[in-house]
Amino acid sequence: MKVVLTKVIEHGADKISELVFREPTAKDMRALPMEPKQGDFLDLAGLLCGQAPSVMNKLSVNDYMKVIEVVAAFMVGGQETGESA
Repeated sequence: MKVVLTKVIEHGADKISELVFREPTAKDMRALPMEPKQGDFLDLAGLLCGQAPSVMNKLSVNDYMKVIEVVAAFMVGGQETGESA
């Protein structure tokens, strides 16, 4: 999954305009506590897109919300499509 950022992040000489996420594995999920907080999900998101916490901390609130939605979709198997019965 990919998130195109609404606000480019400058990190050193790099300009980051998108984050590409891989699907998490069980090993990735081990890092989450039983009652995860917002920061725990942000740490997991950084792991899944290969970005340091210092990059993830620079996300705009709008981009942060999109990133959290991506992580949540992985955790619940994605959102269902189509009509409800």
